[in-house]
Amino acid sequence: MKRILSISSILICLSISSFGATYDAVVDFGANPSDNGGNDTTYLQNAINTVCAQGGGTLYIPEGVYEVTKLVLPSSGNQDITIKGDGDSASIIRARDSQNVIDFDFNSIDDNLIIEDITIQSRSSGNSGIAIDVSYPLYTSTTNSNHEHFGFVANRVHIDSRYNFASGTGYFTAGIKVSNAWNTRITNCIISGWKRTQANTRGIYFADSCINSLVQGCSINFVERGLDFEVSSSGNLQHEGIKVDNCEIVDVKYGLKVDSSTAGNVAFWITLTNSHVDARGSNAACVKLESASQCFIKDNLLYLSAALYGFHFLGYDVTNSQISNNVLVTDNYPLSGGFMLHSGCGHNIISNNNFINAQYAAIRLTSNTYYNHVSDNVLQPQAVLNIQDQGISNNLVDNIKF
Repeated sequence: MKRILSISSILICLSISSFGATYDAVVDFGANPSDNGGNDTTYLQNAINTVCAQGGGTLYIPEGVYEVTKLVLPSSGNQDITIKGDGDSASIIRARDSQNVIDFDFNSIDDNLIIEDITIQSRSSGNSGIAIDVSYPLYTSTTNSNHEHFGFVANRVHIDSRYNFASGTGYFTAGIKVSNAWNTRITNCIISGWKRTQANTRGIYFADSCINSLVQGCSINFVERGLDFEVSSSGNLQHEGIKVDNCEIVDVKYGLKVDSSTAGNVAFWITLTNSHVDARGSNAACVKLESASQCFIKDNLLYLSAALYGFHFLGYDVTNSQISNNVLVTDNYPLSGGFMLHSGCGHNIISNNNFINAQYAAIRLTSNTYYNHVSDNVLQPQAVLNIQDQGISNNLVDNIKF
């Protein structure tokens, strides 16, 4: 995959720096990079404990394979830590069981974690938990934080559930999970799942309330949900200001999914741009939103195979969002469609998109959709229902049908 980084992302990457002194997992703590299946959990955990006790720093993991059960943060000490390896498929951390591999629960929203140039592999069979699970305390109006830090950074990380694909059945339930974090940066990462039909598997998983984050230049494949934004806890929680740019999300059921089980718990300002999404299978969607507002889906190439809709907005309100300048190509599945808005969706702009080969409905607005503006879209060839509007005061103008 060819990755093109913007000037802003280059500046972000250049500003990533390590914390404190550097410690070598092999030289300083006795981890064995070539012990053919030995358990290195104790050595790497001792290294992490030492880094935190010494006021933060960098843990260097040299080239080799290190099998671990679960790595955690100590409850005391400075929790600013960098974990750095020698590059893709060089420094490999491999899961030994079903626990999360890196499971860091921070004490403060201002603590920092950088993971760079590391490969994390699932075990050869069965559920391997989550490769990287990072959780911060929930932000409140009284939280003492200036939000100027890079809370969590993953750069050039390869998460691999398919290294033993020919004979193994191991997989991660999620590649990267981030909960209640500010200023997350996930860049130039590769996340490969086992297969998209494995239910509830995720590439990148934002949980509860994440603010001001960037996912850029990443490749995600063979999971059910490529990028999943979920609000699952009680209370008025939301995701805000998360940008997904220049990513390749292939062979998934859902490319980008915003999912809320509670009205009022919503996502604001989620942006998907300059990306390629390939969604496949029953009820799949390239973009599926519920309970979302002010989202921007622009300048993407989307492919839909044996599925219903490229864009599917449903459930709780989806409002004040813009979907424009996208190309959506579907296969010859007879029920395939371009865009579906369900009851409660309003004040959205759908413009300048090219819907190619939608067989059943190119654009469909159901009852109780309201004040949506649909214009200048190209529909080719004509579907059974080119545009169906059953809503209230929707504005449909200048759409072209071939």
